[in-house]
Amino acid sequence: MPHPLATDKEKRQYSDILVPTCIQTLEVMIQLEGSGKWPIGEIAIEKTKSAFCLKIAERILYEKDKSLIKKQGLFGVLPVGNLQNTNCVLLEKDLLLRSQHSSMLNGLQGLHPVYGPTVRLAKRWICSHMFSGSLADEAVELLVAHLFVRPFPFSAPCSRVTGFLRFLRLVAYHDWALSPLVVDVNGDLTMKEEGQIMAQFIARRKDSRGESGANNTGPAMYIATPYDWESESWTSFSPDNLSLKRLIAYARSSAELLTRLVGGEVLEGWKSLFRTPLQCYDALILLHRDKLAYPSQILFNADIKQGSLPVTTQEASMDFFPYLSPLVIRKGFQEARNHLLVGFDPVKYFLHDLKTDMPKVFNIWHDAFGSEVIGLTWNKEAPFLKDAAQKRKRKEPDPTNFDVRNILEEVANVGTGLVKTVHLLKSPKYN
Repeated sequence: MPHPLATDKEKRQYSDILVPTCIQTLEVMIQLEGSGKWPIGEIAIEKTKSAFCLKIAERILYEKDKSLIKKQGLFGVLPVGNLQNTNCVLLEKDLLLRSQHSSMLNGLQGLHPVYGPTVRLAKRWICSHMFSGSLADEAVELLVAHLFVRPFPFSAPCSRVTGFLRFLRLVAYHDWALSPLVVDVNGDLTMKEEGQIMAQFIARRKDSRGESGANNTGPAMYIATPYDWESESWTSFSPDNLSLKRLIAYARSSAELLTRLVGGEVLEGWKSLFRTPLQCYDALILLHRDKLAYPSQILFNADIKQGSLPVTTQEASMDFFPYLSPLVIRKGFQEARNHLLVGFDPVKYFLHDLKTDMPKVFNIWHDAFGSEVIGLTWNKEAPFLKDAAQKRKRKEPDPTNFDVRNILEEVANVGTGLVKTVHLLKSPKYN
């Protein structure tokens, strides 16, 4: 649904609706066609590409219906050029991968209209169970694509529910430790090439058993494609073994519940598939709902049980609200536009600051689509936990005297104005 202020309809009345303050952005990649008119020299090609980008930017900025973008001054064009620049090389590689990925899946969507709705369900499930930072969107798209390309022993899914159930079962029951998942939408790989992918996978996994003395086991979730045999694009660093183990457990539980729902064995309702158990975390960060960028996307209210008392409580900031106030709207159409924030999400910046200020202390679990809760689990590699374990081995004073409440209070301080309360459910274990 377009934003209420996206068009120049100044006569429209907005006093009877909620006008969001934040506007989500979309990344658009423009691929130019090959032509004999392109220059031959490398520098000339890059300058021509830059000229195209400048012209595109000029046309967009002066387009009447895009004045909102111009007002915010956040429109940018990034021409890929100057191959001697490391950042540009990485950007060009990323654009090439995304181009190949999207082209491959666009063809699949044309053959199977159910593919898109199935992907949306899968992504919503991933985010609802706070795996947003663990599994990339492209990885989810490839997992769902595999269900349509190689549905054996079934036929390709004919409904989004069937596709979603098979997605959960694929995540839950595929042997990720011993077998790569090869997604070949267009049949580009030969049997010999698939054998080579398997050989590379086995070689990487052998390292985990110490046969080569290295610690290079490869991605925990190994998804190979014709453009990425070694699963380096989307799952190279995430999910790690811990996240994958947790993801498998959640997928198995959801698959069993969905099977019973489809069979009419339970009456819990379909939304229960997307409700994550909060007791599975060591600590919980509860955010002020009225300080989230998109509070309307929240599926469930936070239900923190076990009678846990908050470690710390903070007041909400008065600097940001998710909806424009009636006072601003009454000042006129243009004034209301001036108060919009493009691409702003306070939770995203809070998570970035938390990871920067307190690295290796927590594993952070969150819902990118919208949730007022962020889950924390203690990282076993945290320096203070390692020190405590060493002290226990040396029979020094009890390390459990370490006050973890100070750490959680610091978490709240990082998110001052956004964080409402922080709850400690489980103290860290000292091994």
